[in-house]
Amino acid sequence: MLVRHNKQSVTPPSRRTPAKRAPARITRTTRTPGKGATTIAREVEPRKWGRVVLLALCLGGVAAGLTQINWQMIFEKTRYAANKPLASIKIEGEFRFVSKDALQNLILPKLNGSFVDLNLREVKESIEANPWVKSVTVERIWPDSLKLRVTEQAPIARWNNDGFINREGTLVKVESNAALASLPSLSGDDDKSNTLAKNYVFFSELLKINGLNITALRVDSTMSWSMVLEQGFELVLGRDEIHEKLESFSFIYNKYLSNKTVKIDRVDMRYEKGLAVKWKDDTQLAVSQYQ
Repeated sequence: MLVRHNKQSVTPPSRRTPAKRAPARITRTTRTPGKGATTIAREVEPRKWGRVVLLALCLGGVAAGLTQINWQMIFEKTRYAANKPLASIKIEGEFRFVSKDALQNLILPKLNGSFVDLNLREVKESIEANPWVKSVTVERIWPDSLKLRVTEQAPIARWNNDGFINREGTLVKVESNAALASLPSLSGDDDKSNTLAKNYVFFSELLKINGLNITALRVDSTMSWSMVLEQGFELVLGRDEIHEKLESFSFIYNKYLSNKTVKIDRVDMRYEKGLAVKWKDDTQLAVSQYQ
């Protein structure tokens, strides 16, 4: 009787296909300095870089979307403001010689464009062209307003009929100085305005010691000086040594004339070591060797 055996093919151990193994674990080996010993760190699982990269891309996309929306909003607001006309003008300052309406009329021709296109330098220059204005600052107030801070000139005296001397001693020309009628009047050639202003300050300080105030100061083409005092008489100094003569007058007035002020019409200092007093009753007094 024949018996068949089912032969199974057996692969020799040396030819077997290696079984699949789990991914290798990362093992860190460190050496302790100085001892020569080796320390085996714990095993670390491989990082899942794919998930990390995917998450980063998602977050980046969301952020990019938000950024795009914000920039779009800003762009729309900016474009709207750029085309928006000027809505209001605010003018600040203390005004005695120029009105707010006059200043607004000066800058209206400069307001042809939009709020953003407005040229602040031109606005500033147009206002400072007014001789009564010393300086001005111009500021945009978002989104559609303009703010001006104006500083007026500070006149200390009138100059002839068409100007004034400011606090810095500078001559400023105007069409009319009638608004300054309460201030002293200075008269002379324009090129002498600085000298005249300096002497006015010196004379005023010296005369105030005796309670005297200058209402008018003049210098003619020969550089001869004279003044009118608030007390109602004229004081003539002449051309030479005007400061010394004024000091001498101050001494004589305090000693001999202060109680006769209402009677004095004119005091003439154009004498060497002397002076002449003209009284309002047409009599005259000569004083010599007053020093």
